[in-house]
Amino acid sequence: STWGLLSMASDDQKDKIGKAFGVFAKFVGSQGNLTKDQLSRISRVLADIYDDIDAEHAGSVSKARWIEYWATFLDFEKNDVFNSIMSLADSCMKEMARNEREKERMSRSDPCYFPGLDETA
Repeated sequence: STWGLLSMASDDQKDKIGKAFGVFAKFVGSQGNLTKDQLSRISRVLADIYDDIDAEHAGSVSKARWIEYWATFLDFEKNDVFNSIMSLADSCMKEMARNEREKERMSRSDPCYFPGLDETA
């Protein structure tokens, strides 16, 4: 149901917007679609416009619908939507990498950790 809307995004941009969706799904631990609650964990703005993205009230947004929504977003160029999405995906990737490193650090014996330091006397 594209309503015959003109695509404002290039194929390359659509591809990257789709990849960003994958990053967001991984970030919130989703196997597929994204719910309003999950999007709110990524960005307040995404949660605020959720009802526009999920126009058919499916209860969650598919990758195809995500791409369609942004590709046909009228102010796509003007509002620099593409760069905002890319920047958000980048932040999520950095946070996931940080969490990975943290898990890794905790799992091996941390040379900076001295048993007893955290015990209250």
